[in-house]
Order: sequence, then structure tokens, then C-alpha cells
Amino acid sequence: MQSIEPFTFFLISVAIMVGGVVKGVTGIGLPVVTTAIASSFLPAQLVLGYISIPLVLTNLWQAISAGDPLKPLRRFWLLTLGLCLGVWITSSYAAVVDPRVIYGAIGIAVFMHAASSFYGGGFTVPQHMEKWISPVVGFAGGLMGGLSTIWGPVIVIYFLMLRLGKEEFVQVVGWVWLLGAIPLTLGYISNGILNRDIALASTAACVPALAGLIAGQIIRKRIDERRFQRIVMICLLLIAFNLLRRAFFT
Repeated sequence: MQSIEPFTFFLISVAIMVGGVVKGVTGIGLPVVTTAIASSFLPAQLVLGYISIPLVLTNLWQAISAGDPLKPLRRFWLLTLGLCLGVWITSSYAAVVDPRVIYGAIGIAVFMHAASSFYGGGFTVPQHMEKWISPVVGFAGGLMGGLSTIWGPVIVIYFLMLRLGKEEFVQVVGWVWLLGAIPLTLGYISNGILNRDIALASTAACVPALAGLIAGQIIRKRIDERRFQRIVMICLLLIAFNLLRRAFFT
């Protein structure tokens, strides 16, 4: 796998910082935003490698700052187990999959993620059904996440159906996303996506990722979060359509 040129690293650092800002504001979105932007000028497999370590670090930061980990882990350990299993299975194939398949997976994931932000009513999941729904949702998200680093859409919609509050949502996402990122990174190491050169660049990319995350957390306290999310999601919908065009019409 090729090393990265300085200007290309600058571009992907900007993409990662933008993803960090979105994650700081909403609690989610770093891999969705970064892969959507960076896949326009880098091969999909390279993008997956570059964002893997920032993904772990930003989720660790969010998880630590969110508070007591025992509460979300007690409630969502089955979902997390399913997520880790799905990620481990498909991350082994990410290096050999046709890039158009990954573009398509990312495009679908981005579209689902953006569309889910506009979901305001409809179905709810009773708490007594969580024990058997949670592992299925986690596994489905993990299968997609192993190929694209994006497992959020399916799980985010599920959390919306559970009617989690804002702070509880951020706390749960921090720990679930962190635990899911660990097998993802190990899988990318085993299949060569995350080799030595890419790992060094990915480690360096943690700086703009954290800078964006902190900036986003500051922004979240100062602006109307709902309005900001809608603007971001409209942009993501446009990016999703472009990725789907590249996947199916080129």
C-alpha cells in the first residue's frame, strides 16, 4: 500500500478535522464525513486506513468525557458484542473488495445517516424487546462498518427509536463506538490496510481529529444544534449521491 504525499495528507487532515467538528457537535459522524470527503481524491482502502486510529482516539476521548461507562455498557452490551463480531468478519475482506463496492457501501451509509437525522417520529422500540433486537442491530451495523468504518446509520436509527436523551445518546455512542473501533483496527492491521506507513500518517491525523472534536464540542454549546445538524446532513446527502454515482455509473 502506498505512502501518502504531503499535500494529500493535508487534504485528508482537513477532511478528518471536518469530521471531528461534526462529531463534536453531534456525538457521531467522523467516519461518515471523512470518508465521504476523502474518497473523492483517495482510493477507498487508503481512506479506511488513515481514519482508523483517529476513530479509536476520538471515541476514547468522547467515552471518557461522557461519564460512567457502566450504565451504557450494562444496557447495550449485546449490541456491542454483535457490532464487534460483524466488524471483525467484514474487515478481513476490505482490502480485496472492488473499490466501487466500498463507494456504494459508503454512499448508502452516508445517505442512511443523513436521512436518519430528519427522522422525528414513527416507530419506537419497547425496552423489553431490546435483548433480542440489540444484537441484531449491532451485527448489521458491524457488517457495514468492517467494509467502510461506518456502522453508525443502522445503530443511530435504533437509538432514535429508543428515544435516548441527548446526553445519554452521546454517552452511549462514545463507548459503543470505541469498542467497535478496536476489532476494526485489528482487522485492518491483519489484512494490510493499516501498514506501518499508513499507521504513522493515521497517528499524525489524530491531531486534526482532536482539534475538530474539541472545536465541535465548543460549537455545540453556542449554537442551535438542530439547525446545524440539518445543514450538515443536507451536505452529506449531496455527497452520498456523488458516491453512489461513482459506484454505479462510472
